[in-house]
Amino acid sequence: MPVEALKRSHTVTSFEPFTLLSALSMGTEKIGLAATASTTYDKPYHIARRFASFDHLSNGHAAWNIITTRNPDFADDVFIRDQKSGMYFDPEKMHVLDHKGDDLKVKGPLNMRALFKASQSEPGRQLAAKTAKAVFCSPLDLEAAKVLYVDIKGRVVAAGRDQNHLKILPAAFIVIRDTVKEARENRLKLDSLVHYDSALASLSIAPGTEASDFDPDSPLPTDIPRTNASKTSQASVIKFAKQEKLILAKEVADGFTVILLFLPQGLDDVADWLVPELQRRGLFRKEYEGTTLREHLGLPRPKNLL
Repeated sequence: MPVEALKRSHTVTSFEPFTLLSALSMGTEKIGLAATASTTYDKPYHIARRFASFDHLSNGHAAWNIITTRNPDFADDVFIRDQKSGMYFDPEKMHVLDHKGDDLKVKGPLNMRALFKASQSEPGRQLAAKTAKAVFCSPLDLEAAKVLYVDIKGRVVAAGRDQNHLKILPAAFIVIRDTVKEARENRLKLDSLVHYDSALASLSIAPGTEASDFDPDSPLPTDIPRTNASKTSQASVIKFAKQEKLILAKEVADGFTVILLFLPQGLDDVADWLVPELQRRGLFRKEYEGTTLREHLGLPRPKNLL
């Protein structure tokens, strides 16, 4: 990244996910917290230990955006927590993996949290269908979203799973204001605050091409690599709520990954404007069904495989 863009970039202050989510977990009793962790850059054992610790300390709110498999090792009633006897758990109800590899030996156990997958590629769809509880995706339009939804749900059934046990959450890029006109004006205002060098650096990332070579006063070349980035739109709260009802009714999504233009103020717009309107239309819960993220997603606890 060019220096002029780098010194204006928020990426230099990006937080390490586990540290950030651990801090956020102190401010919520219900909201699930998902982090991406790659076994390409860290040992599986270390990732597993971090998520196990985080899930325990957050009372079951952790989720992992993963590229691996899982195994539920605890029986539902393993934890006794009997103060009189001092017994915390029953060892007989703990099932262990007893993994022996070339570089690592570990007996276990690991109580797994909800597994997320961010992909809509062919391998990503197949992995999600077999292992994930939720999928992040960015279909280009409503029809593409429908095709993706039907395809992934079909793969889930083919993998021997209940299709309702995997939630498909396409990206929804929104600007929240009272009217569409105000939303567009707000979007234009925010766009005007982006520095030219920062815009060039961001534009270079999606196609993997140096954007400074383009003429800033001409249309983009047609021969640059395509991207699967999601389209943007501006809408009033009511219009978005109507659109969400339509999409859910047509079985195009089980929910949405809301993408905001700016933080943290954008979260206030969601909490103060969007959620109340969705609740008014019967599209968003008013009470939680349980306490853990798995319960929020309407997912059963997986059976032990050992």
